[in-house]
Amino acid sequence: MLFETGTFVYVGMENEATIVRKKNQQIETYNGGRTIIVMKIKWENDYTYVLTQKKATNSPKNCMKRGSKIKSIITDFSSDRYSCTFNAGKCGSGSSIIRKIKD
Repeated sequence: MLFETGTFVYVGMENEATIVRKKNQQIETYNGGRTIIVMKIKWENDYTYVLTQKKATNSPKNCMKRGSKIKSIITDFSSDRYSCTFNAGKCGSGSSIIRKIKD
């Protein structure tokens, strides 16, 4: 799968957040490295994955906590980016564009 592993950024937030994705884990870093969110990632198929929050360091108090899940569905993609819709339960739903910057 093209987007299963690598380093990514949210389009529009390139200087604010970095995503490092390994086969079973995703780590998102914000605020110059001060905020770190570690999540388990499970791919259901080539276009759908579920993130489960494992740990958050210096994360602002919000609706996500240990065990919270985010289901993402890739709706469109090119060689280095994809668009997805997501549902984060109590945190709501939305869409994102994510660009791969490194394998």
